[in-house]
Amino acid sequence: MKKILSILSIFILISSTQSCSNNDEDYIMEPQTILNIIDESMNYTFLAYSLKETNLADVLDGADKYTLMAPSNMAFREFLMQNGFNSIDEVPKNLLKQILLNHVMPGVLEYRDIETGYYKSAATSEASLTPLSIYIKQVNMRVTINGESRITQGNVRANNGIIHAVSSVIPLPSLVTFVTADANLSNLTAALTRKDLSVDFVTTLSSKNGMSSAPFTVFAPTDQAFIDLLVELGDSISK
Repeated sequence: MKKILSILSIFILISSTQSCSNNDEDYIMEPQTILNIIDESMNYTFLAYSLKETNLADVLDGADKYTLMAPSNMAFREFLMQNGFNSIDEVPKNLLKQILLNHVMPGVLEYRDIETGYYKSAATSEASLTPLSIYIKQVNMRVTINGESRITQGNVRANNGIIHAVSSVIPLPSLVTFVTADANLSNLTAALTRKDLSVDFVTTLSSKNGMSSAPFTVFAPTDQAFIDLLVELGDSISK
């Protein structure tokens, strides 16, 4: 009897081991691309649809490495409402494509490696036909982009890059975007927005390429440059 029980115990143990092995094989995770992750998330249905409509899905499904700033469905709804669109289909495809590319950076940028400064996006400037810049500000691990959008979840890793969820759609920047977003240009912002000016510099510098006198080239004095100027002017007046 004892021999029979021993044999049964061994058989059950072998069967359990084989069953566990089979289950392990069933749950092996296949490598996922950025597109796979976006496609499988109910939080990014607007983004997934937009990528396919602009033929950018293949880009984020390939072997090249990218960093994607991913707006949620709520962020897209807010963008559509603010810009007078009822649906993604109403956004001109060329504009939508550039906006999406403005959320993509070549290479992999881990959240811990983000530093304050200017980065290149995959979007293209109409004025110079060069990559558009985005200004990223990092303060105490809180990251904002172009002074408007904030990273709400970082480091969703894919086998061809990384995803950072953002709080809002990042619009294509104007010169005013960078002047107001860059902490080193706060004095320039104050100078351009003085109420006693006869020229509306904010509206002028926000003009789209080809409109009014755009495009522009701006030599932007930093806060320290303004401080140096004020010191020099103070010295001149005192003399």
